[in-house]
Amino acid sequence: MNKELLEKLLLTTLTPYLLMSDEVADIHLKNVNLSINDRVGDSMDGLQVIIFDNLLPRHFHVKNKDGSLNAKFTIDGCKYLSGEISDADLKKIELFAKSNKGEIILHTILSPYIG
Repeated sequence: MNKELLEKLLLTTLTPYLLMSDEVADIHLKNVNLSINDRVGDSMDGLQVIIFDNLLPRHFHVKNKDGSLNAKFTIDGCKYLSGEISDADLKKIELFAKSNKGEIILHTILSPYIG
């Protein structure tokens, strides 16, 4: 799988979490197995995911157009490394990492490719 395809896969999966309201995120944090019914189309609302597999620790950036979100996360465990991010967006990315889809993306698909 090439890196561009993996970036699109990660972006497509992560975006619904970042777009959910704080109230909905709180509900999902209490039960990470809930499904997300409000899917996002090909438009990713100005979000961008970039995988850096040549820098240690191997990580990805999540960015938006206005710069209010520009943060780095490890691929292994989706741990916040640095950058600009609101507490609400950080909570949503943590929710993504705990979800079934997030675990599949991070552990099954990205880790073998990156590692």
